[in-house]
Amino acid sequence: MIFRKLIELKSSLKVKEKYLFIIFLILNLLPLYFTQYIGSLDGPKHLQIANIMVELWKGNELFQSYFEFSAPYVGNVSGHYLLALFRLFLPAWMSEKLVLSLYVILLATGFRYLVKGVSKTINYSYFLIFPFTYTFLFMLGFYNYSLAFGFMFFALGYFVRHHTNLNWKKILILSFLVLLTYYSHIFVYGFLLFSLGVLYIKNQLVSHEENASFKYKSVASDFIRLFLAAFPSLILAGFYVNLILQYPTGDSEGILIERWEFLKQMKILVGFIGEFEIPYTSMIFWLIMGLLGLNIGLILLNVTGFKKDRNDFNFQNDIVWGVIVVVLFFLYFLMPNNLNAAGNVLNRLLIIALYFLIVWLSVRKIPQIINIFMLLFLLFYGISLYGRQIVQRQHYDEVIKEIKQVESNLPGNCTFLSKNYYKGWVSYHFQTYIGTDKPIVNVYSQAISPLFAVKWSENRPLTYVGCESAHVYTAVFTATSATKTMNTEFITVVGKEDFFNESEGNPLMQVIELYYTERQDLSNDLVVVYELNIQDRVDSIRLSINNNQEVINKLESQSLENGVPLEELITRQALYHFKTINDSQ
Repeated sequence: MIFRKLIELKSSLKVKEKYLFIIFLILNLLPLYFTQYIGSLDGPKHLQIANIMVELWKGNELFQSYFEFSAPYVGNVSGHYLLALFRLFLPAWMSEKLVLSLYVILLATGFRYLVKGVSKTINYSYFLIFPFTYTFLFMLGFYNYSLAFGFMFFALGYFVRHHTNLNWKKILILSFLVLLTYYSHIFVYGFLLFSLGVLYIKNQLVSHEENASFKYKSVASDFIRLFLAAFPSLILAGFYVNLILQYPTGDSEGILIERWEFLKQMKILVGFIGEFEIPYTSMIFWLIMGLLGLNIGLILLNVTGFKKDRNDFNFQNDIVWGVIVVVLFFLYFLMPNNLNAAGNVLNRLLIIALYFLIVWLSVRKIPQIINIFMLLFLLFYGISLYGRQIVQRQHYDEVIKEIKQVESNLPGNCTFLSKNYYKGWVSYHFQTYIGTDKPIVNVYSQAISPLFAVKWSENRPLTYVGCESAHVYTAVFTATSATKTMNTEFITVVGKEDFFNESEGNPLMQVIELYYTERQDLSNDLVVVYELNIQDRVDSIRLSINNNQEVINKLESQSLENGVPLEELITRQALYHFKTINDSQ
């Protein structure tokens, strides 16, 4: 009876692969929908960038004075533009959920598209892409990097299917897919080019073997077509790499044994609490090792028949994807963990290496009983591990909601400085959730960079925190040649209990005590809000300066010399006098 049921299940798997894939894809989307916010390290930074982009598109003068779009060749931006497009008509939390859902769908469908293009005899090993959706870097909020893989798989799958007849239409489609990968993440884009190169060489060798003659024109024609597809992105990448090289390289981390342990425990899948998650992620490692051993065994069975099987389609796949996998793991064990303007290189490499390893494991027929076991294991893994991660996400969701309460009470088009003292690595940037749904400018915006979609404007205002220069507290230098002057109207502190415990000797607290007043009506148990309280006294000093003709004459001279409006210089002089008075008391 059981044997007959297994036979029926085996035969149904052959027919219902597509439907099983859709079911697993839906199940894999569910973890995103147990909470309103998807708490991650860098996620709020991307949401803030999207909100800034929306305000720039709307022509908001306050935002235009502080921010501008980065150069069009910057490649780390696809997630920002998707978030911003959704933000035009949706709140931040829903925009993020839709973009992350798109990532999950693109990754899985793109991977399936590639695997099915590589070989018609695929097995269910490619379902391993589902647990590898929620990687450690995804938890870190590396949204652009994550999105790049879906586009990369579609680009590789398209080339695999159409490399023999790349007409102009297909070249344009392939070029578009390559560009989407580039605009998502240049690291993934680089390995896409490497993979396309390996596949091109494999195709030429196979063609030469089949035709028993070398055709230079054919080789050159195929190369030119592939080069044309990559050419637009290569031009952009040249400018972008030049920009990246201007940034410093961090210290390398990780030695051989640490990397092996990281791989063996499959920590790349650990989201929040390792002691609970590693027992499950380690199972994935041993499952992959078992499939790898089986795959190598099946290959060895054909070794003795190499001469007669060298044109065998499966054997060709074994060689080409095996080469790619070996190179990637070689790099993983030998490369430094930091490059110019980029960290977590080992994590990035390991994800790519494992993705291609799964491709290699998926293109050879294996016993159907193993397919059944694999599907059951993935169900067990998802229920067990995702359940634990959802509990942690729900905790962060409550924290984020409490932080967001403050945003709703701040006035629109104000400036504020937000600091975070709340403990926890995931929540390190949670203060950035303030300013993701409302047109308010955070002068402490760690997300703003020429390597992202928006950067600080070269003509941004000379900004103060009270009577102190803002760059002391924001790490964003503002040139004194700025023609406009702004003061930070509010300070928001996330994790106020920890802030009060650390406040002794804290220069931020000293500034708050001198120039700000706590707003009891805006604060909550997690966040404390301070409002600037010196405007009346500064205005009084401004009035006295206006009545002092000698000072006005000097300021008028400076105004003509520096191109800064007289009123702005008067404001700066008033702030300076106010600070001098406070310092003398």
